Amino acid sequence: MKTLLTGSCLFLSVLLSAQTFPDDWYGSWRGDLSIWRAGQQVDTVPMEFELSLADTGGINYIIRYLPEGRPVDERSYLLQSVDSTAGHYVIDERNGILLDEYLVDNCLYSRFDVMGSDLLARICYMAQDTLEYEITGGPVDPIRESGATTVGTDTIPPVRAYRIGSVTKAKLYREE
Repeated sequence: MKTLLTGSCLFLSVLLSAQTFPDDWYGSWRGDLSIWRAGQQVDTVPMEFELSLADTGGINYIIRYLPEGRPVDERSYLLQSVDSTAGHYVIDERNGILLDEYLVDNCLYSRFDVMGSDLLARICYMAQDTLEYEITGGPVDPIRESGATTVGTDTIPPVRAYRIGSVTKAKLYREE
């Protein structure tokens, strides 16, 4: 059974790796964004994600948050290739902010800090009809430092731990 399961996982991995970015990601995607703080879900907001060719070159990368009873919050960005063979892209927020993105195994990752918060964002192509979207954030200041010692003849490096303050995540489905 283990061999069969490993073979199935290998087949699935090969199948997913066959996807091409950005071509297979183009289109409109929709789902519910769950917002978590201190281990508790505090809100759910419908959201949309759109990837399309831009008239000016690059790729439209648009996120819309659709909170009930409140105005739509649209983030209209431009995704551009820096070095597609290395999986390096940049999101131009069109306001002076540039966020570097890295494509690894069908996921775009970005890590940055703003106003004292460290954020890790990822969006992953999971299958023909599903994207996973997630942003994890917390303070840039460590809550603990450990290590920085010697055990026998081994020098243990210092290790800093950081609090996870919030997680937002959504499963997005391709709209027909």
